[in-house]
Amino acid sequence: DPIRQRLVRPSRNLKGGIIGLANAGKTSIFNLLSGSCAPTDINVFCTIDPNYATSVFFDESLDTVARIYNSKKTVHSYVSLLDTSGLVRGAHMDEGIGNDFLSLHQPMDILIHVVRAFVDGGITHVEETVDPARDIELVNDELIAKDIEIVNFALSTMEYNVVSGDSGRELLYEFETLSKVYAVLSGKEYVPKKTGPGFRRKGNKPVKPGTVPEEAPEPVPGRPVRLHEWDKNQRAIISKYDLLTAKEMVYIVNISMRDYLRGESPWMESVQEVTERYGGGRVIPLSVQFERHYREQMQQEGNHFEVYLRANPTHKSAVGPIFGSLYRQLDLIRFYTASSEEAKVWYIPQGSTAPEAGALIHTSIERDFICASAMTYDDLVELGSEEKVRRVGKLLQQGKKYVVNDGDILSFQYNK
Repeated sequence: DPIRQRLVRPSRNLKGGIIGLANAGKTSIFNLLSGSCAPTDINVFCTIDPNYATSVFFDESLDTVARIYNSKKTVHSYVSLLDTSGLVRGAHMDEGIGNDFLSLHQPMDILIHVVRAFVDGGITHVEETVDPARDIELVNDELIAKDIEIVNFALSTMEYNVVSGDSGRELLYEFETLSKVYAVLSGKEYVPKKTGPGFRRKGNKPVKPGTVPEEAPEPVPGRPVRLHEWDKNQRAIISKYDLLTAKEMVYIVNISMRDYLRGESPWMESVQEVTERYGGGRVIPLSVQFERHYREQMQQEGNHFEVYLRANPTHKSAVGPIFGSLYRQLDLIRFYTASSEEAKVWYIPQGSTAPEAGALIHTSIERDFICASAMTYDDLVELGSEEKVRRVGKLLQQGKKYVVNDGDILSFQYNK
């Protein structure tokens, strides 16, 4: 897929917010990802206080680099997780108790949307029936409605100066950008309340409709902000507001153990269709029921787990690859820095240049960049040392326009 300009640009350590309807399995998945023991229950609002945890995202390739360099210290990235109470219909209008926590997800880099796709008469569904596609629509629409509320409030606080013509250029541009955001989210034009319906602006002056040609077709109602094309200046403004629909989303579909082991679920096709309508996102089938069973086998004494795996070779956990899916959803790639002191992994947007990669380490590297020494991970592993890579001419000096590849080992030269 083509790489679109993301509205959220995280650092090497991610922050992921776990969202979804009540009783979808959010806290259970939070526990699986973080190794925590947050309480779970069939009560609809079991999670009242938010749960926080930080988990290391282990990179086997980084461990290999560290061994080759004999590094004293290995620095992996980590993922911070937030789990809050489940949403219900009308959350943006203060229905339920999970609504108070929507704002807690605004600082997150990515949203992990847990969707229930299993039938269990002992576990209540807040919508009374199991319908994952409907639930995905419900949650996404609640996020859109919350963003409309945020943008509407921001516009109302600045509209007097803008509509009266007393604003400066920066405030006017911010107002215009947020008005476009409002239109994308709601499907209708923002009308300044202080002038009433029927007024639009030209420059800094209010003018009546008909005097300004339409710049673009009417937006489709209910679109997440991330689906629209924004220029660099607009993205900078939008990022200030931490909008929920500006964030990328990964869907974890919590299916039954039976469906997981047979590799199919009757709901997956409809789930794929509805997620595409809201901009796509990786869809990961996972069974909390199976994962609990799998971990019980791991915790048995002796060689029980080895025997279990030999007897059930298709039984594999879906938890391990999830963190990698979060980074890939954000179009982030890895590069490594390594020495005898420290080996470290960094994550940057795909398509980044060497100076931009250096800026993640220190802004002065980008500003005073001279060149970068680059080699591939495969060359380092095959030849066994940086010196041997240099001898065969595969340690290359790269300039400002060099686009970093996933797995590059880089060292930077810059004016100090």
